[in-house]
Amino acid sequence: MKLYCLIFILLLLPATSQNLYNKIPKADSIELITYSDIDSILSNDSEIIEKDKDHWEFKYKSRKIFILFERDKDRIKMFTAITRSNDLTKNDMKEILTANFENTYDIRYSFYKGWLWSNFSHKISELTINEFIDARSQIFTLAKNYGSYYMSIDPVWDQNKKDNLFKN
Repeated sequence: MKLYCLIFILLLLPATSQNLYNKIPKADSIELITYSDIDSILSNDSEIIEKDKDHWEFKYKSRKIFILFERDKDRIKMFTAITRSNDLTKNDMKEILTANFENTYDIRYSFYKGWLWSNFSHKISELTINEFIDARSQIFTLAKNYGSYYMSIDPVWDQNKKDNLFKN
């Protein structure tokens, strides 16, 4: 009887594991990004202001965003200016540093040449099309949410209920 149970389980196992494998969420596109892909994406839903073989300057929604395509370093950098760094208070700095640790996901706040920036940096050779599109959205959202949520994604809670999230 034990032998029959073992045989039954062994025969059932491949079918069950195949069903579990088919239920794993999969990305729409795991294709690695190319210069042409970026150009096509930006041409489709952004206003390209300037471009050449190594950079783009474009307007996405209401923000000017820059991309540096550094082939020799295998890096892509995407960023947008938020505010002058001289305008920041100590409380702003605390919020920025805290957010960089827990709320900015793939994007970071950074300082460069007197400005606070929302930025993304990644290896070109490992960046997928979906990751690029998501990063552009997060760049925009982090800059938009500066001063309120300090998050690179929009919150899922109602602002009026924000302070009561953990109260019973």
